[in-house]
Amino acid sequence: MSFSYDSYREIWEREGGRESASCKTCGVKYKDGYNLDCSHLDHKRDKDYDNPNRGILECLRCHLKRHVKLYFVACCESKKKTVKQERFSCLTICYRIITGEGKWTNNDEVTRVKVKSVKKSITDVIFEATYYIRLELQIKGFSHEDLKLGMQGITDLIVYLD
Repeated sequence: MSFSYDSYREIWEREGGRESASCKTCGVKYKDGYNLDCSHLDHKRDKDYDNPNRGILECLRCHLKRHVKLYFVACCESKKKTVKQERFSCLTICYRIITGEGKWTNNDEVTRVKVKSVKKSITDVIFEATYYIRLELQIKGFSHEDLKLGMQGITDLIVYLD
């Protein structure tokens, strides 16, 4: 679920509009051709879900990493509804990247010839995000079996992309 149009605009205005907006996670700038998304800081679905104070701007790469981590945790915890929501979010962001919406790397926008390398790049981002969230969850005491469920979810996501 995304922000309403009014909340979306408020987040963009708060971040300085198209002239000075940048990804709050990695710092890439909109004016340099990077597509920025309004991303929820927390994904707790309640009456304040559309509150613009719960949103930041992120590039597609960082937004994908955020949702991969949420997806992995949901798989580990066997939360079927959340798994479905986060899988949809991950695939939507991947689709936007593959179809060339905005800039993905410092290279030119995506063309059909580059789709295979873009999918490889997406897979690398997914594995990077998975590596760090696995370490965090191990420290928090998640069992080996729980982590296997998370990895199975990630594998399914990557197979679907291929």
